[in-house]
Amino acid sequence: VLAALTAYCGDPDEASEAADEAFARAFLKWGTLKGGPSPTGWTFVIGRNVIRRRHWRSRLERERWQTVAERRARPASDQIDEVSEASEVAELLRPLSDRKRTAVLLHHGLDLPQEKVAKLMGVTRSTVASALSDARRKIAPPSAQPATQAERQRGRHA
Repeated sequence: VLAALTAYCGDPDEASEAADEAFARAFLKWGTLKGGPSPTGWTFVIGRNVIRRRHWRSRLERERWQTVAERRARPASDQIDEVSEASEVAELLRPLSDRKRTAVLLHHGLDLPQEKVAKLMGVTRSTVASALSDARRKIAPPSAQPATQAERQRGRHA
């Protein structure tokens, strides 16, 4: 597995770390792996996924730092406006659960598609869609929220 992961990524240290994590996961799931597909193949796939995830996150981080560097190059007045907007966004998202806040920030803040958000969060795309929908309802101003059945009933009799 280590040789295959090294051949996959070209970095023996990175391959070793990925193999360690893959074997740790295999150890935890050994009872379910014994009767299933090849444990060696499964372990390689897990190691490969660890490497892919690290590369993807590293690329995202580089892109994010590049964006930060570009923002720093702009005039100070623009930066102050962004800080005040960020504070407003943080205040707006405060009532949301951690999962909903994370989904909103990844999807709307970083413009990631729901599928990528789901992968990052380790959930299904429908879970992300549901979290985004719930978040929209929770942070929408009262005038934008649909009336409850009781409110509709009172409106008819008024």
